Amino acid sequence: MSSHRYSRHRRSKSRRWLVPVLYLALFLMFIALFVMAINLQISRKEMADLSALQRKHERRLAEVEPRIRQLEMENAALVQSRFPGLEPLEVDRVIPLNRAYVKNIIFSLAGKGENKLYEYRVVLDNREGRIVSPDVEIFLFDHNGIQVGASYLKMRGKGDGSLKPLAERETRSHAGPMSLDRDAEPAYFLVNVRN
Repeated sequence: MSSHRYSRHRRSKSRRWLVPVLYLALFLMFIALFVMAINLQISRKEMADLSALQRKHERRLAEVEPRIRQLEMENAALVQSRFPGLEPLEVDRVIPLNRAYVKNIIFSLAGKGENKLYEYRVVLDNREGRIVSPDVEIFLFDHNGIQVGASYLKMRGKGDGSLKPLAERETRSHAGPMSLDRDAEPAYFLVNVRN
């Protein structure tokens, strides 16, 4: 009988501790839920603020983009009027020229990271019935029409020139780097061909 009383006493003692522990766990869960609800409310407010800010910037961008395009077109027209022979520079595209013995040109970017440089490849095509001594100037200009680079292709004295004369009906390509004067982004080019 005494063991039965002892076990009932032990269960009663454990139940007395179980109730406060459950209340404490319930209280802690309530606090955790309360903190989570507050954080959720703060996050929703921040998200709403960010959405409003994004919509505001999108509206502003929609207003500004047409003006930027208009200014770019006006600037391009101004540059073209100052230098009528300038053409937009497009990388990795064959640009037909068909000027005297210069058929076309391609500009490319080469290098790595900050050390990129512009290169060109020009196709010379002598359709005349005589030998031609190549003399070509290639100029690069920035968006404002300021010259930022150049390269010259021509024959020099006997034996030291990089270009040989073009024979009758000969087609040949020549590639080389463009020397840029400063860290500007070329936007236009001009090719002068001398006969």
